[in-house]
Amino acid sequence: MQSESQVLRLDAPGFGVENACLSVVGGLDEHYGVPNFESVDDFSDTAMAEVEGVAGGQSASVPVLSINFGGRKELPRRLARQAKRHAWPVAGPRAYPWILAVAVDGLSRPITERDYAYTSALLEALAVFLREHAAAFAPDPAAPCPCGSGVRYRKCCMPR
Repeated sequence: MQSESQVLRLDAPGFGVENACLSVVGGLDEHYGVPNFESVDDFSDTAMAEVEGVAGGQSASVPVLSINFGGRKELPRRLARQAKRHAWPVAGPRAYPWILAVAVDGLSRPITERDYAYTSALLEALAVFLREHAAAFAPDPAAPCPCGSGVRYRKCCMPR
């Protein structure tokens, strides 16, 4: 996806979720993940708090369930050991997943079994969606390719 302001609506009736909001993070090549907000209003509140909070140190008080990706060294030690012990496959050196649940008070909360099931289903559905609708999120063909090659997207990684 081109920017972190592109969001997707999510309905997951099996989990009692309706009108949730996903943002795919990573366009700035800093942090990678999929924050899941209970509503687009919660996403907007968070985005506005980040813009306004740069000077005031404020943050939005909304619940977020975020699936994050990073290097093995960024994982909590226990999780890194489990990944190594079980030889869990990952897509790349910065693709180790971990979940963060933040409550409305802004503090992290324990991850539940439901969180694991929900985020697994969410990622599977998101992968299918992005594969089927990749063109809707592709950069301008005349823009430099996001792979960093410096070549125009049309001549580099653009699907043919």
